[in-house]
Amino acid sequence: MPIPTAPTPSPHPTSAPNPGPTSMFKFTNCQALLPDGTLPRDPTTYSLHVDPVTGKIVDGQSAFFDAQTAFTESIDLDGDYLIPGFIDVQINGGYGVDFSDLQDGDEAGYLCRLDEFARRILETGVTSFVPTIITQKSEAYRKVSTPSPPAPSPTLYGWNSR
Repeated sequence: MPIPTAPTPSPHPTSAPNPGPTSMFKFTNCQALLPDGTLPRDPTTYSLHVDPVTGKIVDGQSAFFDAQTAFTESIDLDGDYLIPGFIDVQINGGYGVDFSDLQDGDEAGYLCRLDEFARRILETGVTSFVPTIITQKSEAYRKVSTPSPPAPSPTLYGWNSR
C-alpha cells in the first residue's frame, strides 16, 4: 500500500477572495443615477452606498446581508442630486482664460486666472482637468506647464500639448 503524500502546491497560488468593504457610507433621500441610467421615481426610498476606503459605489444590499457590512455613516441629502466628479482630459480654457496665453513676466496673473478657472469649472461637475496648450514655441511650454492651481481646487493632472 503506497504511503499518502501531501498534495503538491500549485505553481499558481490563488488569492483569498476580497471580503468586500468592512464599513460603508449610506446616502439616503437622494437623486442619484440608477444602474440603468435613470433617476429613482421616489428619492425618499432610494439610497446609494459607498465604500469609504476605495470611494467606489457598492451594492449595499449584498454588502449588508452577505458580508455583514455596517453602515458607519448615513447621510440624508434631502432630495438633492448626488453625482460623480468628472475629469476633462482636453480643455483649452474657459471663463476668459486661454491656457496657451502666458505673457512674459505675468506668471502671477496667469496663476490667478488659472485659479479662477479651476474654481468656476467646479460648477459643471468637473473635479479634475488636463489643460491643453496649442502649438507654441518650445520655450513657451516650459513657462505654461509650470504653474498649478492652489488647493482646494480641482485636481490638475498634468498638461496636454497639441
